Amino acid sequence: MSAMADRSVWLGSLVTLTLTSAALGSGCKRSQHSQPQPAVRMSLELRSPFASRESPTPSDSRAVTITWETPAQTLGTLASGVIRVNCLAGAPTARLWGTDLYTADSSVCTAAVHSGRLDPAVGGELSLLLITGVSHYRGSTRMAVASREFGQFGLSFAFVGGPAMGLAESTPRPAEVAPWRATMQAHRGQQGARVRFECPAGGTAANVWGTDIYTDDSSVCSAAVHAGLLTVAEGGTVEAIAGRAMESFAASTRNEITTLAFGNYAGSFVFDAGMYERLPHGPEGTESLGWGSSAASHRGSNGQSFRVWCPPNGTKATVWGTGVYTDDSSVCTAAVHAGLVTLAQGGVFSVRPLPGRARYAGSTRNGVASVAYEAFAGSFALSR
Repeated sequence: MSAMADRSVWLGSLVTLTLTSAALGSGCKRSQHSQPQPAVRMSLELRSPFASRESPTPSDSRAVTITWETPAQTLGTLASGVIRVNCLAGAPTARLWGTDLYTADSSVCTAAVHSGRLDPAVGGELSLLLITGVSHYRGSTRMAVASREFGQFGLSFAFVGGPAMGLAESTPRPAEVAPWRATMQAHRGQQGARVRFECPAGGTAANVWGTDIYTDDSSVCSAAVHAGLLTVAEGGTVEAIAGRAMESFAASTRNEITTLAFGNYAGSFVFDAGMYERLPHGPEGTESLGWGSSAASHRGSNGQSFRVWCPPNGTKATVWGTGVYTDDSSVCTAAVHAGLVTLAQGGVFSVRPLPGRARYAGSTRNGVASVAYEAFAGSFALSR
């Protein structure tokens, strides 16, 4: 890989500084991407405190026709609002980094296929929003498209409309098409649901995160090999059990399958019923959340309360607002801020989705500092 391949971090902010590995010197480690990519992508930006998370307000009703090579960063700025594009029929072969939240130099149309929103044989219109970059983008394989992992990048994008961000995968591909890529993600939230998977002989192992307890976007068949339930050469039938959000997933190597570690994730699965029973979970009728889980998947269900449970020994995550919070805030951390639960004990409470607001106030309560923010598309309130 050439370290000189410069991909600028285009932020649309007041000041942007981009450094390539060549500028930083030979002492930097080089990332191992099979496609051309700089070894180090760093940015320094000066912007207003509200520039990082824009409310999705359409600025133009016309869809711009783009190619499969078009990256999101050429389509607008953080202040552009919702951007509508039209992808022509084609093939998802362009570069892609991230899962649900993608680096802004990724192919928009390829990301749309990966997220389950676009049939490449047909094409179609999509809406996306440019968002400030994050420190880590997770790679995954969905809909037969592999995205790559990457570290910090200055600008991101996510699709709006259709499935909520974080639940982007639509109907799973039929088992006969890509059985070794099949996941449990379509069963997120259905805790205890048992799903049978047919893993044909001579398969190809795919990505897995976790050990014994796996993220629900992991390849179920590959996880079954890791767990010692079948082999790649012989295949077999396994039954996966949908779990809950977990705070962390451990990496390990078993049966020639190396899994990856991951932090808080919204869904999991196991193969062993006894292990499922040992997983911490809330009372019947509650939705078990992780401490990083948001209420974004409930956006639009305004006024319809639902009961949730947060596990004990939690870790604080980011919250915007006071009393009424942006729906991408950590629900459990907001409940601590509101005095309904504690980090040590967790607990049960009610969440009520609300429309977006023009402004959210920041404050410090119960050891949690929430952040102020301006207009955002969705909110929630909490009660006992």
